[in-house]
Amino acid sequence: MTKPKATLSTSVQPAPAEAAAPAPAMTPASITTLPPTIRLFGATLPTLAEMIVHARLGYVLDMMAPVDQFGAAGTISLYMKLGTPEDSIVKQAQATVEAAAAQQRLQYAHDVQEAARQMLEDDAKAKRAAEVAAEVAATRAKIKALEASLQA
Repeated sequence: MTKPKATLSTSVQPAPAEAAAPAPAMTPASITTLPPTIRLFGATLPTLAEMIVHARLGYVLDMMAPVDQFGAAGTISLYMKLGTPEDSIVKQAQATVEAAAAQQRLQYAHDVQEAARQMLEDDAKAKRAAEVAAEVAATRAKIKALEASLQA
């Protein structure tokens, strides 16, 4: 029994039509009517990511509705409503961003200081290594001169 030989096809196959078109972006204009409230329920991380999409469409977390997290199942349930965030939430978000920016500036200053210290340390080590190498070379020259004086 002989196996058929494999052949290499060089013809170009067109991509499927559905793969060519990118997924449409979800915008307020792409939705005919936005419901005043929505309930999100599902696995925690994807549900929170979906919450961000809805927030960009004008929804805010409904602070009067329960947020239930089911740790054993890894799920969360929450409600969102159309509206704008409360001033206290906006201020809290601003404070969070400012604190993160301050922490980043502090970390940057620390990193620069550490890099400068390391550069000074490396320079001192290189200088000391050069001094040691020069001293070793001078000592070897003296040894050769002494050995030469013994030979003479």
